[in-house]
Amino acid sequence: MRRQLTGTRHEILSLLRREGPRTIQDLCACIGITPVGVRKHLDSLELEGLVSSTTVRRPVGRPARVYALTEAAEALFPQAYAAMLSAVLRHLSAMGGDDLLRQAVDAYHREIESACREARDGARPLGERVESLARAWSQAGYMAEWSREEELLVLRQHNCPLARTAREFPPLCESERALLERLLGDAAVVGRSEHLLAGHHCCTYTIRPR
Repeated sequence: MRRQLTGTRHEILSLLRREGPRTIQDLCACIGITPVGVRKHLDSLELEGLVSSTTVRRPVGRPARVYALTEAAEALFPQAYAAMLSAVLRHLSAMGGDDLLRQAVDAYHREIESACREARDGARPLGERVESLARAWSQAGYMAEWSREEELLVLRQHNCPLARTAREFPPLCESERALLERLLGDAAVVGRSEHLLAGHHCCTYTIRPR
């Protein structure tokens, strides 16, 4: 989820993005507020994990405290991953048609599958396997959760990091359901009752024990 930062905090992050690591004095000169004010904002940003600081020794004078953006802060700036992925998939489709496109999509979901070892363990209770699926998918950005509803296990994804691309390439969604079926094997029948791209507020998979 991209946070919206405004005011001085946004200005500090933008400066660190454009100029690279900077000291409090550097930031004061650019922003025009006191060192105390800059330090207060930096402390807050550091607590949020958006800024990190290190002490750098100089040839002359005292060591300086230098602040830089963290990897987490990258998400606050415009990204072109969805556009790039769509362009790559269009190119693959033009080169090899639907078969090559489907192979690329399946390869992506195999990457997720490799992180779902617990879900593949047929000796574990089905509920534990679905719980591990929700964990792995949440780590991949899907904001997943699961619940028991009467005789069903229900897996919901409240976010789709590939939604823009999936609108253009429906095989992404088809491959996702196939992934769930592979992971759960003969232990369950997998269905989908809600779909973000169909206008629902989430993607909902129903998992019925066999």
